[in-house]
Amino acid sequence: MSDERLRADFESYLSGGEPEAVELAMAPILRQWDVCVTRDESGRCMTLVGVTTGHPAALNGCTITTSPLMWLDRKHRWARTRSRLYRLEGEAP
Repeated sequence: MSDERLRADFESYLSGGEPEAVELAMAPILRQWDVCVTRDESGRCMTLVGVTTGHPAALNGCTITTSPLMWLDRKHRWARTRSRLYRLEGEAP
């Protein structure tokens, strides 16, 4: 995902926008998820950890750690990371 696209999405979310329905429908699912603090090249960051379905780089049912978390929907329905959008399923932590 380009920095320009991420910036545009972030600005949309700040004004109450949400991902388009098609984009959300195509997003990988993350179940049994939780927010974690991890380290990346710039220091500490928040990520999500959970069981994924439909991820292009992971087998269905694998537990993954996402790229840094950029936005978490306040109703815990979706999340935007640095690299992609995720649909969140299951109870919020």
